[in-house]
Amino acid sequence: MSADAKSYLMSYATPSNSVRYNTWFGNYDAGRWSTVRSNFTNIDSALNTQPLTFDCSCKKSYFAYVYPTQPYKVYLCNAFWTAPTSGTDSKGGTIVHEMSHFNVVAGTDDIAYGQTAAKSLAISNPANAIQNADSHEYFAENTPSQN
Repeated sequence: MSADAKSYLMSYATPSNSVRYNTWFGNYDAGRWSTVRSNFTNIDSALNTQPLTFDCSCKKSYFAYVYPTQPYKVYLCNAFWTAPTSGTDSKGGTIVHEMSHFNVVAGTDDIAYGQTAAKSLAISNPANAIQNADSHEYFAENTPSQN
């Protein structure tokens, strides 16, 4: 999922026409596009090269959480275990979301939760959308599939 998102951002010929990017991060801007590319490069690299730790002891109702200053340790909670492997609000998307929070990766925050709120954020405040963890998750999940 992270590799697909990174590959898409690295190879998309005309970013200003990217429905997928515009949906989750707002109208094309070269600086924002560069930030998102860097974020996904870092997310994919961390997933493939860093020693990840998954703590499964969380009994809270949400999906997962991390401490941004404690890289590569992800606390998986109850909603994670019932989520689909891929697709909207999936296990894979949750891992991308949580990896994006680490300061050494992308330093994202939870500005807007859910697809509707993330889409609205992309329209109203693209600068915040590129800092929103759910925007990264939904871009990576790409459900429904967009080009």
